[in-house]
Amino acid sequence: MHGEPDNGRNMISCGECGSPLAHDQRYCVECGARRGAPPRHISQMIGAIMERGQRVSAGGALPRKPQPVEAGTFDAWLRAPRAAAVAVMGMLGFGVVVGSLVQ
Repeated sequence: MHGEPDNGRNMISCGECGSPLAHDQRYCVECGARRGAPPRHISQMIGAIMERGQRVSAGGALPRKPQPVEAGTFDAWLRAPRAAAVAVMGMLGFGVVVGSLVQ
């Protein structure tokens, strides 16, 4: 859009850098500045987030994360990626065998 002729149309330009903007363009492509104010509900939501964020104390202890329950040998075997891959391949192989027998 930058450097295109006006062709008699009423062009809107960016308030920050002066680049031409389309009628429905919210942000300048050249500098990134917003055209106009954001909608009221967005402004209220941002204000509420900012207000809540200022009340949070910066110090203090962090809440402790619950420790995972110690897994048994069977549970640990299932969580291994190789074991899961072998289980999936076994099920697929079983499906192929059953499918060929049924036909």
